[in-house]
Amino acid sequence: MIESPRSFSEITPDWLSQVFGGVIDSFQLEYLEDGIGFMSEVARIHLRSNDENIPESAVMKMPSSKPQRLEMAKSFDSYNREAYFYSYIAPSVPISTPKVYFNGGAGSNFVLVLQDLAHLRRVNQIEGSERLDTLEVMRTLGRLHRKFWGQKLEAMHGYKDDIAYVAHDYPKVLPGSLEILQLRSSVKHWLETFVRNYESVMRAHLKNPCSLIHCDYKLDNLAFSENGVVVYDWGDVGVGPVGYDVAHFLVGSLTSSERQSNEREFVEEYRIELDLPEYTLQQAWNDYLRFIPATFYVAAVLVSLKEKSSRHSQLAITNLRRVARALEDHFVAIRELYSDLPS
Repeated sequence: MIESPRSFSEITPDWLSQVFGGVIDSFQLEYLEDGIGFMSEVARIHLRSNDENIPESAVMKMPSSKPQRLEMAKSFDSYNREAYFYSYIAPSVPISTPKVYFNGGAGSNFVLVLQDLAHLRRVNQIEGSERLDTLEVMRTLGRLHRKFWGQKLEAMHGYKDDIAYVAHDYPKVLPGSLEILQLRSSVKHWLETFVRNYESVMRAHLKNPCSLIHCDYKLDNLAFSENGVVVYDWGDVGVGPVGYDVAHFLVGSLTSSERQSNEREFVEEYRIELDLPEYTLQQAWNDYLRFIPATFYVAAVLVSLKEKSSRHSQLAITNLRRVARALEDHFVAIRELYSDLPS
């Protein structure tokens, strides 16, 4: 069994040779920042070898060295989730994921060496997804959800496992975001009420249709190939309500004008690909709306971190404003869907 290094400084050509099953003469690390691998340290490994079966590069993930990110990863058990996904779930998903060269497993052994997707087309999340790409992204999501629809997947984490932590953290990060935004007073007061009741509200959602959900489905975690969308960064994966993935992508990865113009078409495309008669288009639309307030938490967390990276800061503010715009656009319908929300 190949042991996992505890840091990038412990990587050697001999260790890499064991991982790839061939002689690695030397390597060079390129650390990836600017929003890549939020809860992990990520580096591209440039490999030098005379073995034609060894790739020119790969991507390696290890636990974060930043205390706040590491604590969050531990709270969400992100490293165990991702290691488990690549070991037991990835081989059966009906969508493309990166090839795994090495999976060190859970806890302090968490190390992943994955296929480098740098050769594939990427779309800048700040610029936002355009219509044709979004349609393909929603079809991909529909295939994923259909495959695991209604399955309990007992060994997987569930969305329910995250609710208590978010309910505790949401009230802490919300005020800073509200200071930045100029939400209508009625929307602001409703959102504050929603956050106060987050745990009970979200637990009620667990009665809705559940499947395997990525839970961080966004442009920064997608690459586009000739054969479709490749989905990576599975550290938040679990079993939960499907509307969360739909809302997370459409609200966070599209410009507000693009979302406003085409969101009904995108939800319908998702529902068509899902192809489950018992789940109607109206249900899909309502579930999308229900989870817009939940995605506000992610935006608020990103803003609260106040990272020095210019891209991270720009992405955080952009995402926050997009979620706020979606909440205001659909406020009447969302409030109606939460008509039993306690005051």
